[in-house]
Amino acid sequence: MQKIEDRVKQGKVKWKELIPIQNSNLKGFYEKEKEALLNSIKKYGFIQSLNCWKDKGKIYTLDGVHRVDILKEIEKEFNIPEELPCNYIECKNRKEAAELVLVYSSSYARVEHDGLIEFCEFEGLDFNDLKMDICLPEFSWDDFSMEGQGEKSDEDIKEKELDENIETDHECPSCGYKW
Repeated sequence: MQKIEDRVKQGKVKWKELIPIQNSNLKGFYEKEKEALLNSIKKYGFIQSLNCWKDKGKIYTLDGVHRVDILKEIEKEFNIPEELPCNYIECKNRKEAAELVLVYSSSYARVEHDGLIEFCEFEGLDFNDLKMDICLPEFSWDDFSMEGQGEKSDEDIKEKELDENIETDHECPSCGYKW
């Protein structure tokens, strides 16, 4: 039987000293998503550890580069701890660290419309309160409605079909996500 390694060591990191591995244009970080992340941090605080790799005295960001960017933007308005929670991930080399950047950027599951309605109802969540705080790239908040269990008009359905027929530049070979 093969063994699954635990390669995570928890600790703290001086977030201002982190070096991103990913290039600046790897992921689009547009105003809508940026605003949602900013709102989330303001509302909930820092709630997710950074994932980092330590190599030759330097610490690189594997996951969390956009959270760090937001913190740098708001540090004059907010009191942010010098050190934040971090998962140090053991990597063999920079190539493996770069591979993990892509792993952390991957989406292995999608939020389903009916599942989100059920979840919100069961947990007593108001999705209108969440729209500004979260970003689900595969999910259209504009099409989402709690009323009538998300039923849409014929016009909405035709518009969505037209949007789906628009060709995209890229498609994920494993999940079919288009961008």
